[in-house]
Amino acid sequence: MSDHAIANAKSWIADIVALAARLKSPDYSVADEARDEAWQMPLSVEVRDGWRAPSAPGEPIDADPEEFAILLTTGGPALRIYGHFGPGMRLEDIELQWQDWGTPWTYVVTTEEEDAAIRTFCECHNLGND
Repeated sequence: MSDHAIANAKSWIADIVALAARLKSPDYSVADEARDEAWQMPLSVEVRDGWRAPSAPGEPIDADPEEFAILLTTGGPALRIYGHFGPGMRLEDIELQWQDWGTPWTYVVTTEEEDAAIRTFCECHNLGND
């Protein structure tokens, strides 16, 4: 991972961990401000479903999404949160990923505390039924 990618990822992780703590504040005004901030942080929040033939007999026209991505930064390097939806639209396999020119999306190693904060951040964007 490039030095710039590492610095970018660490900075975002620190911000998300701090934000997650504020989201769980018993002071509603603090939690509301944090929720507003979370809504403004990503460049995009996207979901998609897999390959299917919606016109085929038995195939739903509107299927539940299978994957999600929250784009945090673009350029070299880019940073996103990527994951899947499991049964009941539960968030699964959430990971922070970076990408640079000529480098595919690559997993960023995170701690359990950081993973929990990233999940909380995802939940602010109405992803999943957790």
